[in-house]
Amino acid sequence: MKKIVEAGEIVLDAIERQIPFLENSSYNYTIKFPPYIAIGGMGDDNYTNDYYFLIDFGGNDTYNNNAGSTDLYFPDGEKNFGGVSICIDLKGDDTYNARRDGCQGFGIFGIGILVDCKGNDKYFAKSSSQGFGVNFGIGILYDKKGNDYYFSKSDSSQGAGWGGGIGILVDCKGNDVYETPSYACQATAGFGAVGILIDKFGNDEYYSKYHLSQ
Repeated sequence: MKKIVEAGEIVLDAIERQIPFLENSSYNYTIKFPPYIAIGGMGDDNYTNDYYFLIDFGGNDTYNNNAGSTDLYFPDGEKNFGGVSICIDLKGDDTYNARRDGCQGFGIFGIGILVDCKGNDKYFAKSSSQGFGVNFGIGILYDKKGNDYYFSKSDSSQGAGWGGGIGILVDCKGNDVYETPSYACQATAGFGAVGILIDKFGNDEYYSKYHLSQ
């Protein structure tokens, strides 16, 4: 676990150092090479395949994929998990719509990071998403700016950890809404794990129906 935490710090620090350079760049082309790398330009892109590394430079994009999750489903039907998966969106009013569990900053036996830098974004998940880590994994959802909406239909989301994992959701600025009708969300943890939800600025709202949340 100590080594995984150290690796997570290195990866997140590298992303932070590169974001200013990326924000001053703009690319108008799109490259998609599933299941490994995708680069989106300034248009409105729709991502359905999973990727280990995805960066989008602008536009109001839709993510119907893993979006920074180490749980990947390949186009040929195979599945893999572990390693490092990173999704970075630099600007735009984006929609993250998970079609399955374990997306949007999810780590299992590895490090999954989703970074959204700017825009009024909407995050929809089923469960085990939006900053969730399990089985010695680290899951991070990091939203830097915007009035955002987070919704998880089921448990273990929005800064949650289980089974020796670490889940972190950080929202830096904006009037945000966090909602879940389930349990064990919004900064919860169990079984030797860590769950953290940090919202730095804004007039925010938190809704949770069941126990073991908040």
